Formats: sequence, structure tokens, C-alpha cells
Amino acid sequence: WTTEVLPLAVTALLPIILFPMLGIQSSKDVCINYLKDNNFLFVGGLFVAVAIEKWNLHKRIALRVLLTVGSEPRWLMMGMMSATAFLSMWISNTATTAR
Repeated sequence: WTTEVLPLAVTALLPIILFPMLGIQSSKDVCINYLKDNNFLFVGGLFVAVAIEKWNLHKRIALRVLLTVGSEPRWLMMGMMSATAFLSMWISNTATTAR
């Protein structure tokens, strides 16, 4: 894990294979930890963030804010803060930085 011989995603899935083989936990008990509601919320936010990036929606939003509020610093700051607050309703901060 520390040397990254295996990618982090592969390392995260090792307990699913190793715990049942070593008799630490059953496969059912291990897998239920990967299916928590918070994990699906995180993955959903990540999908939305990737879709926004793929379709250049982030650029469209930024240009729309510029066209709406102008280039005066205080209004520009207000516009960017409003766009960020609006997007934060659907995308968690963690999901946006994971990409």
C-alpha cells in the first residue's frame, strides 16, 4: 500500500478476497461494508462531477456568471460564490476533488 505496487483501487478491494480466504470474516460481512448509503452518495456525486467536466458545463457556468455579473471584483466574487453554492447542492466537496 505505501509503495503503491498495486493501484489504490485494487488495494481497497483486497479485503473482499483475503478476509474470507483467511477466515477473518465471511464474504457477506465484508461486502456489506462496501454497500453503505454514504458510499453510494459519494459515487453519485462523483458521477455528476465527471459528467459536468466531460460536457464542459463548468466552463459554461463560469462564462454565464461572467456575462451576468460583469467583471467588477465584488460582483464577480458574488457570482462565483453563488454558482459554487448552487453546485454544492448536488456535488459533495470530496467528490469534486477526487477527480
